[in-house]
Amino acid sequence: MTSWCIRQEPQAIDDDMIQTMIDDMASKGEAGRLQKLEGLPLDEIYEIRFELKKILRIDHLWILPSLTKLGLNNNLIEKIENLDSLVHLKELNLSFNKILKIENLENLHNLEILNLFNNKIDLIENLENQKKLTIFSIGRNNICDRNNILYLRKFRQLKSLNMFENPCALDEDFQIFVATFLPQIDYYEYKRILKEEREQGLAKFMMMLNEVEENEKEENIKIAKKEKELADAALHAGSFVEYLGGSHLFDSMYENDVDGKLFLLFGDEVTELYDEFKEEFVNNCVKLFKFGQEQYVLRQEEIAQYENTVKTAKGEGQRQSIKMMEDFLEKKNEVFEIVKNLGKQLEEKIIDQDEYNEALQEISDSFNNDLHQIWKSSMKFEVTIFGQMEEVNQLFDISLTDLLNNFVEGAQAVFSELRSLQANYNENITEIMTRMVGPKGPNPDADIPPEAEHLFVDKDTLGNALGGTHDIHMQTIDAREDLLIGRARSWLSNIVDNLYENEIKTNRMKILEIKHFLEVQTSEFEELVMIDKELQNENLENNL
Repeated sequence: MTSWCIRQEPQAIDDDMIQTMIDDMASKGEAGRLQKLEGLPLDEIYEIRFELKKILRIDHLWILPSLTKLGLNNNLIEKIENLDSLVHLKELNLSFNKILKIENLENLHNLEILNLFNNKIDLIENLENQKKLTIFSIGRNNICDRNNILYLRKFRQLKSLNMFENPCALDEDFQIFVATFLPQIDYYEYKRILKEEREQGLAKFMMMLNEVEENEKEENIKIAKKEKELADAALHAGSFVEYLGGSHLFDSMYENDVDGKLFLLFGDEVTELYDEFKEEFVNNCVKLFKFGQEQYVLRQEEIAQYENTVKTAKGEGQRQSIKMMEDFLEKKNEVFEIVKNLGKQLEEKIIDQDEYNEALQEISDSFNNDLHQIWKSSMKFEVTIFGQMEEVNQLFDISLTDLLNNFVEGAQAVFSELRSLQANYNENITEIMTRMVGPKGPNPDADIPPEAEHLFVDKDTLGNALGGTHDIHMQTIDAREDLLIGRARSWLSNIVDNLYENEIKTNRMKILEIKHFLEVQTSEFEELVMIDKELQNENLENNL
Protein backbone atom coordinates (compact mmCIF):
# COMPACT_ATOMS: atom_id res chain seq x y z
CA MET A 1 0.00 0.00 0.00
CA THR A 2 1.26 3.46 -0.83
CA SER A 3 2.25 5.40 2.28
CA TRP A 4 0.21 8.54 2.97
CA CYS A 5 3.36 10.64 3.09
CA ILE A 6 4.19 10.08 -0.58
CA ARG A 7 0.67 10.65 -1.89
CA GLN A 8 0.11 13.81 -3.92
CA GLU A 9 -3.68 14.06 -3.73
CA PRO A 10 -5.55 15.88 -0.89
CA GLN A 11 -6.37 13.66 2.07
CA ALA A 12 -7.99 13.46 5.50
CA ILE A 13 -6.09 12.93 8.73
CA ASP A 14 -6.11 9.23 9.59
CA ASP A 15 -4.45 6.86 12.07
CA ASP A 16 -1.46 6.18 9.81
CA MET A 17 -0.73 9.87 9.39
CA ILE A 18 -1.01 10.49 13.12
CA GLN A 19 1.35 7.61 13.93
CA THR A 20 3.89 8.82 11.36
CA MET A 21 3.81 12.33 12.85
CA ILE A 22 4.33 10.86 16.32
CA ASP A 23 7.31 8.83 15.08
CA ASP A 24 8.78 11.93 13.42
CA MET A 25 8.62 13.76 16.75
CA ALA A 26 10.56 11.02 18.55
CA SER A 27 13.95 11.81 20.05
CA LYS A 28 17.05 11.17 17.96
CA GLY A 29 19.45 8.29 18.48
CA GLU A 30 18.91 5.25 20.68
CA ALA A 31 16.30 6.99 22.84
CA GLY A 32 14.21 7.71 19.76
CA ARG A 33 14.59 4.15 18.47
CA LEU A 34 13.38 2.73 21.78
CA GLN A 35 10.52 5.21 21.91
CA LYS A 36 9.35 4.14 18.44
CA LEU A 37 9.76 0.48 19.39
CA GLU A 38 7.82 0.72 22.65
CA GLY A 39 5.33 3.29 21.41
CA LEU A 40 4.26 6.47 23.16
CA PRO A 41 0.83 6.32 24.88
CA LEU A 42 -1.56 8.47 22.86
CA ASP A 43 -2.89 10.17 25.97
CA GLU A 44 0.64 11.38 26.78
CA ILE A 45 1.04 13.37 23.55
CA TYR A 46 0.56 17.08 24.22
CA GLU A 47 1.75 18.65 20.96
CA ILE A 48 1.59 17.61 17.30
CA ARG A 49 2.00 19.37 13.95
CA PHE A 50 0.54 18.45 10.55
CA GLU A 51 2.14 21.03 8.25
CA LEU A 52 2.35 20.94 4.43
CA LYS A 53 0.53 17.59 4.19
CA LYS A 54 -2.22 18.59 1.71
CA ILE A 55 -4.82 17.84 4.38
CA LEU A 56 -8.34 18.49 3.15
CA ARG A 57 -10.29 17.26 6.18
CA ILE A 58 -9.62 17.21 9.94
CA ASP A 59 -10.42 13.82 11.49
CA HIS A 60 -9.33 11.11 13.98
CA LEU A 61 -7.81 13.61 16.43
CA TRP A 62 -10.08 12.27 19.16
CA ILE A 63 -7.39 9.61 19.78
CA LEU A 64 -5.13 12.40 21.14
CA PRO A 65 -7.29 13.70 24.02
CA SER A 66 -4.44 15.39 25.91
CA LEU A 67 -3.31 17.74 23.14
CA THR A 68 -2.59 21.30 24.24
CA LYS A 69 -0.92 22.48 21.02
CA LEU A 70 -2.04 21.59 17.49
CA GLY A 71 -0.55 22.77 14.19
CA LEU A 72 -2.62 22.32 11.03
CA ASN A 73 -1.20 25.21 9.03
CA ASN A 74 -0.27 25.19 5.31
CA ASN A 75 -2.85 22.65 4.18
CA LEU A 76 -6.07 22.60 2.12
CA ILE A 77 -8.57 22.57 5.00
CA GLU A 78 -11.92 24.14 4.10
CA LYS A 79 -13.86 23.53 7.31
CA ILE A 80 -13.04 23.53 11.02
CA GLU A 81 -14.47 20.26 12.37
CA ASN A 82 -13.91 17.20 14.57
CA LEU A 83 -12.03 19.05 17.31
CA ASP A 84 -14.70 18.57 20.00
CA SER A 85 -12.70 16.07 22.07
CA LEU A 86 -9.60 18.30 22.36
CA VAL A 87 -10.85 20.03 25.48
CA HIS A 88 -7.32 20.74 26.79
CA LEU A 89 -6.19 22.55 23.65
CA LYS A 90 -4.51 25.89 24.35
CA GLU A 91 -2.96 26.71 20.97
CA LEU A 92 -4.48 26.06 17.53
CA ASN A 93 -2.78 27.03 14.26
CA LEU A 94 -5.01 26.85 11.16
CA SER A 95 -3.18 29.48 9.13
CA PHE A 96 -2.68 29.18 5.36
CA ASN A 97 -5.72 27.05 4.60
CA LYS A 98 -9.01 27.63 2.76
CA ILE A 99 -11.35 27.98 5.73
CA LEU A 100 -14.56 29.92 5.02
CA LYS A 101 -16.07 30.18 8.50
CA ILE A 102 -15.13 30.13 12.18
CA GLU A 103 -17.17 27.25 13.63
CA ASN A 104 -17.19 24.08 15.75
CA LEU A 105 -14.91 25.41 18.49
CA GLU A 106 -17.56 25.29 21.24
CA ASN A 107 -15.74 22.69 23.38
CA LEU A 108 -12.34 24.38 23.28
CA HIS A 109 -12.83 26.41 26.46
CA ASN A 110 -9.10 26.53 27.23
CA LEU A 111 -7.98 27.99 23.90
CA GLU A 112 -5.53 30.87 24.41
CA ILE A 113 -3.88 31.24 20.99
CA LEU A 114 -5.84 31.00 17.73
CA ASN A 115 -4.14 31.54 14.36
CA LEU A 116 -6.43 31.79 11.31
CA PHE A 117 -4.08 33.87 9.17
CA ASN A 118 -4.49 33.60 5.37
CA ASN A 119 -7.88 31.94 4.97
CA LYS A 120 -11.19 33.01 3.38
CA ILE A 121 -13.11 34.08 6.49
CA ASP A 122 -15.40 37.13 6.18
CA LEU A 123 -16.83 37.29 9.71
CA ILE A 124 -15.45 37.01 13.25
CA GLU A 125 -18.02 34.83 15.06
CA ASN A 126 -18.70 31.69 17.11
CA LEU A 127 -15.98 32.30 19.70
CA GLU A 128 -18.28 32.83 22.70
CA ASN A 129 -16.70 29.96 24.67
CA GLN A 130 -13.10 31.06 24.11
CA LYS A 131 -13.05 33.37 27.12
CA LYS A 132 -9.33 32.68 27.71
CA LEU A 133 -8.32 33.86 24.22
CA THR A 134 -5.11 35.90 24.51
CA ILE A 135 -3.61 36.00 20.99
CA PHE A 136 -5.83 36.09 17.89
CA SER A 137 -4.44 36.26 14.37
CA ILE A 138 -6.95 36.56 11.54
CA GLY A 139 -4.92 38.60 9.07
CA ARG A 140 -5.17 38.20 5.30
CA ASN A 141 -8.81 37.08 5.28
CA ASN A 142 -11.91 38.68 3.73
CA ILE A 143 -13.27 40.81 6.59
CA CYS A 144 -14.70 43.98 5.06
CA ASP A 145 -16.72 45.52 7.90
CA ARG A 146 -14.45 47.15 10.47
CA ASN A 147 -17.28 47.03 13.01
CA ASN A 148 -16.82 43.27 13.13
CA ILE A 149 -13.95 43.77 15.59
CA LEU A 150 -16.51 45.05 18.13
CA TYR A 151 -17.31 41.37 18.65
CA LEU A 152 -13.91 41.07 20.34
CA ARG A 153 -14.70 43.61 23.08
CA LYS A 154 -16.08 40.82 25.27
CA PHE A 155 -12.73 38.98 25.35
CA ARG A 156 -11.18 40.57 28.44
CA GLN A 157 -7.98 38.51 28.29
CA LEU A 158 -7.23 39.31 24.63
CA LYS A 159 -3.84 41.02 24.40
CA SER A 160 -2.75 40.67 20.76
CA LEU A 161 -4.71 41.02 17.49
CA ASN A 162 -3.59 40.71 13.88
CA MET A 163 -5.96 41.88 11.10
CA PHE A 164 -3.22 42.48 8.50
CA GLU A 165 -4.40 42.84 4.86
CA ASN A 166 -8.10 42.33 5.53
CA PRO A 167 -10.10 44.75 3.34
CA CYS A 168 -11.24 46.70 6.41
CA ALA A 169 -7.66 46.93 7.70
CA LEU A 170 -6.58 48.88 4.61
CA ASP A 171 -8.37 51.99 5.92
CA GLU A 172 -5.87 54.59 7.04
CA ASP A 173 -7.43 55.02 10.48
CA PHE A 174 -8.07 51.31 11.16
CA GLN A 175 -5.26 50.92 13.69
CA ILE A 176 -6.52 53.80 15.85
CA PHE A 177 -10.03 52.35 15.44
CA VAL A 178 -8.73 49.10 16.94
CA ALA A 179 -6.87 50.98 19.69
CA THR A 180 -10.09 52.80 20.63
CA PHE A 181 -12.63 50.01 20.57
CA LEU A 182 -10.42 47.23 21.95
CA PRO A 183 -8.84 48.87 25.02
CA GLN A 184 -7.85 45.48 26.48
CA ILE A 185 -5.34 44.62 23.73
CA ASP A 186 -1.70 45.73 23.99
CA TYR A 187 -0.43 44.65 20.56
CA TYR A 188 -1.79 45.12 17.05
CA GLU A 189 0.05 43.29 14.25
CA TYR A 190 2.60 42.36 16.95
CA LYS A 191 3.48 46.01 17.60
CA ARG A 192 2.68 47.70 20.90
CA ILE A 193 -0.23 50.14 20.68
CA LEU A 194 0.92 53.63 21.60
CA LYS A 195 -0.82 55.91 24.05
CA GLU A 196 -1.01 58.56 21.33
CA GLU A 197 -2.97 56.17 19.09
CA ARG A 198 -5.57 55.61 21.79
CA GLU A 199 -5.88 59.37 22.35
CA GLN A 200 -6.32 60.00 18.61
CA GLY A 201 -8.96 57.32 18.46
CA LEU A 202 -10.89 58.73 21.41
CA ALA A 203 -10.92 62.16 19.78
CA LYS A 204 -12.12 60.77 16.45
CA PHE A 205 -14.56 58.04 17.54
CA MET A 206 -15.89 59.35 20.87
CA MET A 207 -19.50 59.59 19.70
CA MET A 208 -19.51 56.08 18.27
CA LEU A 209 -17.74 54.72 21.36
CA ASN A 210 -20.41 56.23 23.63
CA GLU A 211 -23.12 54.64 21.52
CA VAL A 212 -21.38 51.24 21.61
CA GLU A 213 -20.92 51.42 25.38
CA GLU A 214 -24.57 52.38 25.86
CA ASN A 215 -25.70 49.41 23.75
CA GLU A 216 -23.37 47.16 25.74
CA LYS A 217 -24.93 48.35 28.98
CA GLU A 218 -28.35 47.26 27.77
CA GLU A 219 -26.93 43.98 26.50
CA ASN A 220 -25.09 43.39 29.78
CA ILE A 221 -28.32 43.94 31.69
CA LYS A 222 -29.99 41.28 29.54
CA ILE A 223 -27.03 38.94 30.00
CA ALA A 224 -27.01 39.51 33.77
CA LYS A 225 -30.74 38.81 33.88
CA LYS A 226 -30.29 35.62 31.89
CA GLU A 227 -27.37 34.52 34.09
CA LYS A 228 -29.45 35.20 37.19
CA GLU A 229 -32.26 33.08 35.76
CA LEU A 230 -29.82 30.25 35.09
CA ALA A 231 -28.30 30.59 38.57
CA ASP A 232 -31.76 30.60 40.16
CA ALA A 233 -32.73 27.59 38.05
CA ALA A 234 -29.67 25.70 39.25
CA LEU A 235 -30.42 26.72 42.84
CA HIS A 236 -34.05 25.61 42.63
CA ALA A 237 -33.51 22.52 40.46
CA GLY A 238 -33.67 20.31 43.55
CA SER A 239 -37.18 21.59 44.25
CA PHE A 240 -38.23 20.89 40.62
CA VAL A 241 -39.85 24.34 40.31
CA GLU A 242 -37.08 26.25 38.53
CA TYR A 243 -38.32 29.13 36.32
CA LEU A 244 -41.73 29.05 38.01
CA GLY A 245 -41.12 32.00 40.32
CA GLY A 246 -42.21 34.55 37.71
CA SER A 247 -43.66 34.88 34.22
CA HIS A 248 -41.28 32.48 32.46
CA LEU A 249 -43.86 29.75 31.83
CA PHE A 250 -46.45 32.28 30.69
CA ASP A 251 -43.99 33.98 28.35
CA SER A 252 -42.89 30.64 26.92
CA MET A 253 -46.50 29.93 25.87
CA TYR A 254 -46.34 32.93 23.53
CA GLU A 255 -42.73 32.45 22.45
CA ASN A 256 -43.63 30.47 19.31
CA ASP A 257 -47.29 31.45 19.15
CA VAL A 258 -47.44 33.84 16.18
CA ASP A 259 -51.25 33.90 15.94
CA GLY A 260 -51.64 34.32 19.70
CA LYS A 261 -49.53 37.49 19.56
CA LEU A 262 -51.64 38.84 16.69
CA PHE A 263 -54.81 38.44 18.76
CA LEU A 264 -53.30 40.84 21.31
CA LEU A 265 -53.47 43.71 18.79
CA PHE A 266 -57.25 44.07 19.04
CA GLY A 267 -57.63 46.94 21.47
CA ASP A 268 -58.49 47.52 25.11
CA GLU A 269 -60.97 44.68 25.55
CA VAL A 270 -58.38 42.07 24.57
CA THR A 271 -55.59 43.85 26.47
CA GLU A 272 -57.66 43.86 29.65
CA LEU A 273 -58.53 40.19 29.20
CA TYR A 274 -54.88 39.30 28.52
CA ASP A 275 -53.56 41.27 31.51
CA GLU A 276 -56.05 39.60 33.84
CA PHE A 277 -55.16 36.17 32.42
CA LYS A 278 -51.43 36.81 32.82
CA GLU A 279 -51.79 38.08 36.38
CA GLU A 280 -53.76 35.04 37.54
CA PHE A 281 -51.51 32.65 35.63
CA VAL A 282 -48.30 34.09 37.08
CA ASN A 283 -49.79 34.20 40.59
CA ASN A 284 -50.46 30.47 40.35
CA CYS A 285 -46.91 29.84 39.10
CA VAL A 286 -45.51 31.79 42.06
CA LYS A 287 -47.81 29.82 44.36
CA LEU A 288 -46.42 26.56 42.93
CA PHE A 289 -42.87 27.89 43.24
CA LYS A 290 -43.32 28.69 46.94
CA PHE A 291 -45.04 25.36 47.55
CA GLY A 292 -42.15 23.59 45.83
CA GLN A 293 -39.64 25.36 48.06
CA GLU A 294 -41.58 24.44 51.19
CA GLN A 295 -41.78 20.80 50.11
CA TYR A 296 -38.08 20.80 49.26
CA VAL A 297 -37.28 21.88 52.83
CA LEU A 298 -39.45 19.08 54.21
CA ARG A 299 -37.70 16.50 52.03
CA GLN A 300 -34.27 17.79 53.06
CA GLU A 301 -35.27 17.59 56.73
CA GLU A 302 -36.43 14.00 56.22
CA ILE A 303 -33.13 13.13 54.52
CA ALA A 304 -31.11 14.81 57.29
CA GLN A 305 -33.07 12.93 59.96
CA TYR A 306 -32.50 9.65 58.13
CA GLU A 307 -28.77 10.30 57.75
CA ASN A 308 -28.49 11.21 61.43
CA THR A 309 -30.31 7.99 62.44
CA VAL A 310 -28.03 5.88 60.25
CA LYS A 311 -24.93 7.68 61.46
CA THR A 312 -25.91 7.15 65.11
CA ALA A 313 -26.75 3.47 64.65
CA LYS A 314 -23.66 2.66 62.62
CA GLY A 315 -21.46 4.81 64.83
CA GLU A 316 -22.47 2.88 67.92
CA GLY A 317 -21.94 -0.40 66.10
CA GLN A 318 -18.56 0.74 64.86
CA ARG A 319 -17.50 1.66 68.39
CA GLN A 320 -18.52 -1.79 69.65
CA SER A 321 -16.67 -3.45 66.79
CA ILE A 322 -13.52 -1.41 67.41
CA LYS A 323 -13.68 -2.18 71.14
CA MET A 324 -13.99 -5.90 70.40
CA MET A 325 -11.02 -5.81 67.99
CA GLU A 326 -8.89 -3.79 70.41
CA ASP A 327 -9.62 -6.22 73.26
CA PHE A 328 -8.68 -9.12 71.01
CA LEU A 329 -5.43 -7.46 69.84
CA GLU A 330 -4.48 -6.77 73.45
CA LYS A 331 -5.11 -10.43 74.32
CA LYS A 332 -3.25 -11.49 71.17
CA ASN A 333 -0.13 -9.65 72.32
CA GLU A 334 -0.32 -11.51 75.63
CA VAL A 335 -0.74 -14.84 73.81
CA PHE A 336 2.25 -14.13 71.58
CA GLU A 337 4.38 -13.37 74.64
CA ILE A 338 3.25 -16.65 76.24
CA VAL A 339 4.24 -18.57 73.07
CA LYS A 340 7.66 -16.89 73.04
CA ASN A 341 8.19 -17.63 76.75
CA LEU A 342 7.11 -21.20 76.18
CA GLY A 343 9.82 -21.55 73.55
CA LYS A 344 12.42 -20.14 75.94
CA GLN A 345 11.32 -22.60 78.66
CA LEU A 346 11.77 -25.46 76.22
CA GLU A 347 15.15 -24.12 75.17
CA GLU A 348 16.24 -23.81 78.80
CA LYS A 349 14.83 -27.31 79.45
CA ILE A 350 12.43 -26.04 82.06
CA ILE A 351 9.80 -28.06 80.18
CA ASP A 352 10.21 -30.98 77.81
CA GLN A 353 8.98 -31.31 74.21
CA ASP A 354 5.74 -33.07 75.12
CA GLU A 355 4.85 -30.40 77.66
CA TYR A 356 5.71 -27.73 75.10
CA ASN A 357 3.53 -29.33 72.40
CA GLU A 358 0.64 -29.82 74.81
CA ALA A 359 0.80 -26.20 76.03
CA LEU A 360 1.13 -24.86 72.47
CA GLN A 361 -1.88 -26.89 71.33
CA GLU A 362 -3.91 -25.54 74.22
CA ILE A 363 -2.89 -21.94 73.38
CA SER A 364 -3.66 -22.54 69.69
CA ASP A 365 -7.11 -23.95 70.47
CA SER A 366 -7.87 -21.01 72.74
CA PHE A 367 -6.64 -18.50 70.13
CA ASN A 368 -8.70 -20.08 67.37
CA ASN A 369 -11.71 -20.17 69.66
CA ASP A 370 -11.31 -16.44 70.32
CA LEU A 371 -11.14 -15.81 66.58
CA HIS A 372 -14.26 -17.89 66.07
CA GLN A 373 -16.09 -15.93 68.77
CA ILE A 374 -15.10 -12.66 67.08
CA TRP A 375 -16.37 -14.02 63.76
CA LYS A 376 -19.69 -15.06 65.33
CA SER A 377 -20.11 -11.77 67.20
CA SER A 378 -19.15 -9.67 64.17
CA MET A 379 -21.44 -11.57 61.83
CA LYS A 380 -24.28 -11.40 64.34
CA PHE A 381 -23.79 -7.66 64.59
CA GLU A 382 -23.64 -7.24 60.79
CA VAL A 383 -26.79 -9.30 60.31
CA THR A 384 -28.52 -7.26 63.02
CA ILE A 385 -27.40 -3.89 61.65
CA PHE A 386 -28.28 -4.96 58.09
CA GLY A 387 -31.77 -5.90 59.25
CA GLN A 388 -32.13 -2.64 61.15
CA MET A 389 -30.94 -0.63 58.15
CA GLU A 390 -33.34 -2.51 55.92
CA GLU A 391 -36.18 -1.52 58.22
CA VAL A 392 -34.95 2.08 58.49
CA ASN A 393 -34.59 2.28 54.71
CA GLN A 394 -38.11 0.96 54.20
CA LEU A 395 -39.53 3.55 56.61
CA PHE A 396 -37.47 6.28 54.93
CA ASP A 397 -38.67 5.10 51.52
CA ILE A 398 -42.30 5.31 52.68
CA SER A 399 -41.84 8.75 54.29
CA LEU A 400 -40.00 10.21 51.30
CA THR A 401 -42.53 8.73 48.87
CA ASP A 402 -45.39 10.25 50.88
CA LEU A 403 -43.70 13.64 50.87
CA LEU A 404 -43.05 13.50 47.15
CA ASN A 405 -46.59 12.34 46.42
CA ASN A 406 -47.92 15.29 48.41
CA PHE A 407 -45.74 17.62 46.36
CA VAL A 408 -46.77 16.04 43.04
CA GLU A 409 -50.47 16.16 43.96
CA GLY A 410 -50.16 19.81 44.96
CA ALA A 411 -48.30 20.61 41.74
CA GLN A 412 -50.90 18.77 39.65
CA ALA A 413 -53.63 20.83 41.28
CA VAL A 414 -51.86 24.06 40.28
CA PHE A 415 -51.27 22.86 36.72
CA SER A 416 -54.93 21.93 36.53
CA GLU A 417 -55.78 25.49 37.55
CA LEU A 418 -53.40 26.84 34.88
CA ARG A 419 -55.16 24.76 32.24
CA SER A 420 -58.50 26.03 33.49
CA LEU A 421 -57.28 29.63 33.21
CA GLN A 422 -56.05 28.97 29.68
CA ALA A 423 -59.35 27.36 28.69
CA ASN A 424 -61.27 30.30 30.13
CA TYR A 425 -59.05 32.80 28.32
CA ASN A 426 -59.44 30.88 25.06
CA GLU A 427 -63.21 30.90 25.48
CA ASN A 428 -63.28 34.66 26.01
CA ILE A 429 -60.83 35.50 23.22
CA THR A 430 -62.77 33.21 20.86
CA GLU A 431 -66.00 35.02 21.70
CA ILE A 432 -64.39 38.40 20.98
CA MET A 433 -62.77 37.31 17.72
CA THR A 434 -65.80 35.49 16.29
CA ARG A 435 -67.82 38.72 16.58
CA MET A 436 -65.55 40.19 13.92
CA VAL A 437 -66.08 37.60 11.20
CA GLY A 438 -69.13 36.52 9.24
CA PRO A 439 -69.85 33.61 6.89
CA LYS A 440 -68.02 35.29 4.01
CA GLY A 441 -65.25 37.16 5.76
CA PRO A 442 -64.65 40.03 8.19
CA ASN A 443 -67.62 42.09 9.34
CA PRO A 444 -67.60 45.53 7.70
CA ASP A 445 -67.51 47.36 11.04
CA ALA A 446 -64.70 45.16 12.51
CA ASP A 447 -61.46 47.00 13.27
CA ILE A 448 -58.90 44.37 12.24
CA PRO A 449 -55.17 45.21 12.27
CA PRO A 450 -53.54 44.65 8.84
CA GLU A 451 -51.14 42.07 10.30
CA ALA A 452 -54.07 39.87 11.33
CA GLU A 453 -56.34 40.19 8.27
CA HIS A 454 -55.27 36.77 6.93
CA LEU A 455 -56.81 35.12 10.02
CA PHE A 456 -60.28 36.52 9.25
CA VAL A 457 -60.80 35.20 5.72
CA ASP A 458 -63.60 33.01 7.07
CA LYS A 459 -64.75 31.34 10.27
CA ASP A 460 -62.83 28.12 9.62
CA THR A 461 -59.53 29.98 9.23
CA LEU A 462 -60.18 31.94 12.41
CA GLY A 463 -61.24 28.79 14.26
CA ASN A 464 -58.08 26.98 13.21
CA ALA A 465 -55.94 29.89 14.40
CA LEU A 466 -57.72 30.08 17.75
CA GLY A 467 -57.51 26.30 18.17
CA GLY A 468 -53.84 26.35 17.25
CA THR A 469 -52.91 29.00 19.81
CA HIS A 470 -54.92 27.16 22.48
CA ASP A 471 -53.12 23.90 21.66
CA ILE A 472 -49.70 25.58 21.88
CA HIS A 473 -50.52 26.99 25.31
CA MET A 474 -51.89 23.70 26.60
CA GLN A 475 -48.90 21.76 25.28
CA THR A 476 -46.54 24.19 27.01
CA ILE A 477 -48.35 23.74 30.33
CA ASP A 478 -48.48 19.95 29.92
CA ALA A 479 -44.79 19.76 29.02
CA ARG A 480 -43.78 21.70 32.14
CA GLU A 481 -45.99 19.48 34.30
CA ASP A 482 -44.50 16.34 32.74
CA LEU A 483 -40.99 17.70 33.32
CA LEU A 484 -41.69 18.44 36.98
CA ILE A 485 -43.31 15.08 37.71
CA GLY A 486 -40.78 13.12 35.66
CA ARG A 487 -37.79 14.68 37.39
CA ALA A 488 -39.37 14.30 40.82
CA ARG A 489 -40.16 10.61 40.27
CA SER A 490 -36.71 9.99 38.82
CA TRP A 491 -35.07 11.68 41.83
CA LEU A 492 -37.05 9.50 44.25
CA SER A 493 -36.27 6.34 42.30
CA ASN A 494 -32.53 7.11 42.31
CA ILE A 495 -32.53 7.90 46.03
CA VAL A 496 -34.35 4.69 46.97
CA ASP A 497 -32.41 2.43 44.60
CA ASN A 498 -29.11 3.81 45.87
CA LEU A 499 -30.17 3.23 49.48
CA TYR A 500 -30.57 -0.50 49.01
CA GLU A 501 -27.60 -0.90 46.68
CA ASN A 502 -25.27 1.02 49.00
CA GLU A 503 -26.43 -0.93 52.05
CA ILE A 504 -25.76 -4.26 50.34
CA LYS A 505 -22.31 -3.07 49.19
CA THR A 506 -21.48 -1.75 52.66
CA ASN A 507 -22.55 -5.01 54.28
CA ARG A 508 -20.46 -7.08 51.87
CA MET A 509 -17.42 -4.85 52.34
CA LYS A 510 -17.74 -5.10 56.12
CA ILE A 511 -17.88 -8.90 55.97
CA LEU A 512 -14.80 -8.95 53.74
CA GLU A 513 -13.00 -6.65 56.21
CA ILE A 514 -13.81 -8.98 59.11
CA LYS A 515 -12.74 -12.01 57.11
CA HIS A 516 -9.48 -10.33 56.13
CA PHE A 517 -8.79 -9.29 59.74
CA LEU A 518 -9.27 -12.84 61.01
CA GLU A 519 -7.14 -14.31 58.23
CA VAL A 520 -4.31 -11.91 59.10
CA GLN A 521 -4.50 -12.86 62.79
CA THR A 522 -4.47 -16.58 61.98
CA SER A 523 -1.56 -16.14 59.59
CA GLU A 524 0.47 -14.16 62.15
CA PHE A 525 -0.14 -16.77 64.86
CA GLU A 526 0.82 -19.65 62.57
CA GLU A 527 3.92 -17.76 61.47
CA LEU A 528 4.93 -17.18 65.10
CA VAL A 529 4.48 -20.86 65.97
CA MET A 530 6.40 -21.92 62.87
CA ILE A 531 9.34 -19.63 63.68
CA ASP A 532 9.36 -20.87 67.26
CA LYS A 533 9.41 -24.51 66.13
CA GLU A 534 12.23 -23.83 63.66
CA LEU A 535 14.28 -22.30 66.46
CA GLN A 536 13.66 -25.37 68.60
CA ASN A 537 14.78 -27.65 65.79
CA GLU A 538 17.94 -25.61 65.28
CA ASN A 539 18.76 -25.82 68.97
CA LEU A 540 18.10 -29.53 68.96
CA GLU A 541 20.43 -30.08 66.02
CA ASN A 542 23.13 -27.97 67.66
CA ASN A 543 22.88 -29.98 70.86
CA LEU A 544 23.26 -33.20 68.88
